[in-house]
Amino acid sequence: MSLLLALLPLFGLALVADGLVAAKRWQVALAWLVGLASVLSPNLALSALALLLVGSLLGQTWAQRLSGVASALGLAWLGLNAESWSWQAASVAVQLNSIHIGLILLGAALAFGCWPWPEQATPPASTLALANLTIVLRLYSLVPLDWAWTAVAALIGSGSALWFAWQLLPPQALEQRRRLGAQVLWCLVLAASLLASEAGIAATWALALVACLAHPLLQQYSNVASLVPLWMSLWLTAAASLAGGLALLSWLCWLMLMLLTLSTFRLPPQISRWQWPLMALQLAAGLGMPFLLELLLKPVWRELGAGLTVFGRLDIAPWTGLATRNPGSQVVATLPSVVLAGLLLVGIAISYLAHRWRSHMTNADREPLREQTVWQLVRRGLPWGSKSRDE
Repeated sequence: MSLLLALLPLFGLALVADGLVAAKRWQVALAWLVGLASVLSPNLALSALALLLVGSLLGQTWAQRLSGVASALGLAWLGLNAESWSWQAASVAVQLNSIHIGLILLGAALAFGCWPWPEQATPPASTLALANLTIVLRLYSLVPLDWAWTAVAALIGSGSALWFAWQLLPPQALEQRRRLGAQVLWCLVLAASLLASEAGIAATWALALVACLAHPLLQQYSNVASLVPLWMSLWLTAAASLAGGLALLSWLCWLMLMLLTLSTFRLPPQISRWQWPLMALQLAAGLGMPFLLELLLKPVWRELGAGLTVFGRLDIAPWTGLATRNPGSQVVATLPSVVLAGLLLVGIAISYLAHRWRSHMTNADREPLREQTVWQLVRRGLPWGSKSRDE
């Protein structure tokens, strides 16, 4: 039940975002109900059937439509080997092996759109991604997972995220840039999903929250406030990676944070009546992250305690920030909330000045300059640019 309560806000965002862009909203509603039921399903067969239905209803590519097949095969194989179809059966925990985990992980990678790497980003429907994430998280309730699978998930997820994040550097169409941003975040969800610690579960939940908020539809009304939950989630991922001994993943998180932040600053400002409610939600999700983790995830840690390790203990002080500890109880990363609020003010000021400057950039015909031309002028105006400023 605690896992359902933790994922319920994410499923709520998924229902809004997926439903508003769907041609057949009844399919989204049906898939949403099935995905939500998979969180509480006590039966492996019902969980497998739920993944098959959600994938067939919401999959946008063949890989996403077939994602449920791989996961369902893993769950069905597990049930047959254990001779029991109950998640709570002791034989299920005993019989769980690398084949079952690999199939479930493959299904999640296909659902998130990060395996194999496509030429164009196709972020999954949020409901589809959350349904597959639920099955991955429920594995923790059985036994501690092999550390090798943590490395595999981190490699596939972070590698795919870096592949898509790198495409944010050259000029892109606005819609494609939004899709790339959402795709990067869902790939990072996969990378953090098997870190097997309190900080890892927190990072996975935070990244899933940001990925739901980064739905291409919601990005149409987004602004610089979206950086606040993004910074928090990537800090959690980097901290969990350091505590778990995956320093490379931590370094990649900071690299992708810079790329995503730069991409956000390059998006044009949006004026809409939905802008202010969404900004308030993003600020609340970011600055209130310690409160959310304290309220929603502590019961989840107790529920999934059988599969969690001490490689990433999370200390939560709602009014001051977060701290992550390694197995030796040494603090490896801290995040003061006051510092984050200060960085937020600086980021808002920079974004405001950049957007105001861009709005006044016109050519001889008083028409707005293209983004490529604006960046060329910036390069020429810098001391280390290709040409002098007076040219």
